[in-house]
Amino acid sequence: MYTCDPRQVPDARLLKSMSYQEAMELSYFGAKVLHPRTITPIAQFQIPCLIKNTGNPQAPGTLIGASSDDDNLPVKGISNLNNMAMFSVSGPGMKGMIGMAARVFAAMVSCRDLGGAHYPVLL
Repeated sequence: MYTCDPRQVPDARLLKSMSYQEAMELSYFGAKVLHPRTITPIAQFQIPCLIKNTGNPQAPGTLIGASSDDDNLPVKGISNLNNMAMFSVSGPGMKGMIGMAARVFAAMVSCRDLGGAHYPVLL
């Protein structure tokens, strides 16, 4: 698995390893290497999964397991779903903050430059 789609980003890098959770998130949000439903059973039974390039099986692959050797990367990978925008806000300072969702939506509306298009937004 790569840091992003190598067909769209020529500088995409092969990831040596990733956790089950990281693989699941990338697959749910557009990575086409694994179907999201394949990750649940391998994670449940702690089965390591080596993802290889079928066009070049001698090339190194990505090991999916309980932990990752690439944990020092601030961003593990980027995936996309066409016509979908997802904005995630989290942190301990948000708990119990009345009006936080309204402020987030207001900021998104004031900064939005989507060319008049309407996209579903997940929060």
